[in-house]
Order: sequence, then C-alpha cells, then structure tokens
Amino acid sequence: MAFRSLSPSRLVVACLVLITVYTAFRLHAAATRDPTSVFFDTRKGYEPRYSKIRAQEAEDFIASAAAAAASASASTAGSNNSSSSQPQPNPPRPPSEDQDEKTLCVAIPTISRKHASYLPLTLGSLLHGLTPQERAQIHLIVFIAHSDPTSHPLYTSPWLWALSDEVLTYPSTLSPADLHHVQEMESQGGLFREKGLYDYSFLLRRCAALESVEYVAVFEDDVVAVQGWYARARAALETAHRLSVERYAKEFLYLRLFFTEEFLGWNVEDWRSYAGYSALAVGLPVLLLWGLRRWMKRVAGVMMSQRFVFCSVPLFVVCLILVLFALGRLTVMPLPDGVYEMPAYGCCSQALVFPRSKVAPLIEWFEERKVGFVDVLTEEFADKGDEVRWVVRPSLVQHVGRWSSKEDGSEGGKEGKKGKAALSAQEKIWSFGFEEWGEKIRQEGDTVKHEGGG
Repeated sequence: MAFRSLSPSRLVVACLVLITVYTAFRLHAAATRDPTSVFFDTRKGYEPRYSKIRAQEAEDFIASAAAAAASASASTAGSNNSSSSQPQPNPPRPPSEDQDEKTLCVAIPTISRKHASYLPLTLGSLLHGLTPQERAQIHLIVFIAHSDPTSHPLYTSPWLWALSDEVLTYPSTLSPADLHHVQEMESQGGLFREKGLYDYSFLLRRCAALESVEYVAVFEDDVVAVQGWYARARAALETAHRLSVERYAKEFLYLRLFFTEEFLGWNVEDWRSYAGYSALAVGLPVLLLWGLRRWMKRVAGVMMSQRFVFCSVPLFVVCLILVLFALGRLTVMPLPDGVYEMPAYGCCSQALVFPRSKVAPLIEWFEERKVGFVDVLTEEFADKGDEVRWVVRPSLVQHVGRWSSKEDGSEGGKEGKKGKAALSAQEKIWSFGFEEWGEKIRQEGDTVKHEGGG
C-alpha cells in the first residue's frame, strides 16, 4: 500500500494538509457571501434570495388592493354620477375609534424617480401579513414630497389612499411662503441635501404630533420588509429600551432596522479581538506539537527536531493568520442574531425607528444644520450627545432600489466592469444578512403565521 511506504512525518503532514484543504473549502464556501472577505463572490453575495420572494408577495398584495380600490372607486363614482376616480387632495378622514391604539407611526417619504418606482414594494411588504391587531397599532403616512404632488405617478392611485392612514402633501399643510421655499429647493436640483433634510424633518414632526405614538419609524421608499417585521421590530424595541435603561439610565436614540455589513470588516477599533485570534493561531500549532510529542512518540523525534520547529511552525502561524484575515471578519467572527449596540459603521437611513421623545431634539439639530445627509447628520447628533444606538440583526429591511431619487446617483450598473465595480453606489447598499431570512423562517417552523391582506 502507498500509505505504508510513507514515513511517519510525511503521514502526519499529509493528514494535516487534507484537514487544512477540507477546512479551507468549507470556509471558502461561507466566505463567498461575506463582503469583508477576499473570497467574496459578487454574484452570490448580492443574490436576492429572500428579497425576491418578499417583492413578489408585495406585488401580489398591491395588485389585490388595487383591484379592490378600483372596484370601490367605480362603485362610488357610479352612485355619485361621477366619472372621476382620482382622489381629492388631502381628503377628510373621520377620526378612528382605535386612534389611541396607534403606538407606531410608520412614515414613508417618496419622490418621483426617473427610471422606476419602488413604493408599491415598500408599502406592500410592510402591510402584507399584518394581523388586524398589528395594523390597528400603526399609523401609516405616505408623504408625497413634492410641491406639486400630482407630479408623483402614484398620487392618483386609489389603492395608495385606501391603504394609507394619511397621504401627506405640502400644499395641504404649508403656508404659501413655506411652499414657495420648497419650490425653490426643488429648483436647485443637485444633491437635494437641503430638500431631503427638510422633508425628513417635516415627516418626523408630523408623526411626533400624534399623541398616542410611542415610536416613529421612517422607511425609505425603495425597501422591502421581512415577513413578520412588525412583531420582530416591537420585540427589538422592547429589548433596546430595557438595555438602555439598565446600562445607561436613559432612552436610546434609534433602533436601526437596516444596515450593510460592507463596513464591518477588520476595523482598527477591534484590535483586541484580532490579537486574541492571532494568539489562538499561535497556540494551535504549539498544542498540536505537544500532543504529537505526548501521544505519537515515533513521530516526536522528527516533529520536535530543531529544524522542523524553526522552519515549519512560524510558516504555519503566518499562513494561518493570513487565512483568517482573508476569510473576512464575518466568516471568522459571525454576527449573532439579536439586538446590539452600533455606535459606528451604521449605514444607512433606509429604516430607522426613533422614540417619540427623541424626535424634537433631532429636528432642532437638522434645522440648525440645514444642509446635509440624514444618516450623516443623525450620527453627528448621536456622537455629540453620546446617544445610544441599537441595531437588530439580521436586518428586518432590505434595500432594493437600483435607481436613486437623487440626481447625482441615478445610474444603474456600470457596463464593462466586473465584481463590485460593476455595481452602482445604490446597489451596494445591501444587507447580506437579510437574505438569510428565508432559511431562518423555515427553521423557525414558520411560527409567525401570515395571511395576505392588511
């Protein structure tokens, strides 16, 4: 037999090589979806495994709602002998009997996009599967952030008005002078940094005015939410509140429902944990050699030789450390599920939930700064006030917008490029953990039962 002709030292080395190759193969398979790894595979990492499912469910939900709204609109038009089915600006709504039950304001600012509209996906995924009790606890605002709301292609859609508790517009709420200011900001174009901040503040103020509301959740209009997002978010909010009080004796600033793992690589702030893994890499070969010396005396003489130790061990240690860093932080140190503090590297503003008590000071900060991006200024506000920030993992929301609402970032993928370079800045805003939800929900045994309808 070939194995019998091998010397003990070569047999040990062969076994180590086989174990190493097998381990590397398994780790490489995991690292292909880790954006912090050199083995990251763009095609696999950005594959919409679960978000595609949620998008389809959202489309089906909106299609059903649109059919029902069109039927109701036609019936109303017939009874009123009117041929117009378009909604009137800011139609009066009777006070809800369960208004006191509405503890969460869900706000969606939306702007007309040149290439696509993702609002139906956002609205459909947020409403699909909610129980009647959950829907009763939500005050849903869709904010058409234009001085002329009719410029938004969905403004006259009956289903939009039927599904929302409130369709908010500037003309129905602002004074002529303030409306003129909005028009001036729109005419400036560019990055929309002032207009975007103004819109966000306007929406936060509207939600905070609802006395029964405990939390304000702002979703961008190009996201999809996980099945059962509401129950999961409420549980995460309770955890964030409890931990904030226990650890810091104060309320937190926000709970992040979306983040991208792109920025969670080998950051210098966590050098202590890296040192620990490096020490482990040094300790492994030492323990291995000690074990060989104790249990395999035939091999010990060869394996413990001065030449072998001084040549092989340092090389093994260096290679192991390099492999660990090449695999990526999320492969080597995977993020556990749950609620965690995220004082840094939190991106972006796709879905943030604020306690109502934090809204007013945040608006004051935005008004003081006047110009800037919402996510950047929110982090500056948090750093300045030593605010507590939480994130729920995996993300409960995925960013699906390929086309930006901003004039400077409306391009899609870049032709002639490969890998990440072929993706637009918008496409790189991606939660890799969100795509794990399909398998996680199956493993949960589908404990959260959902049926279509809001």
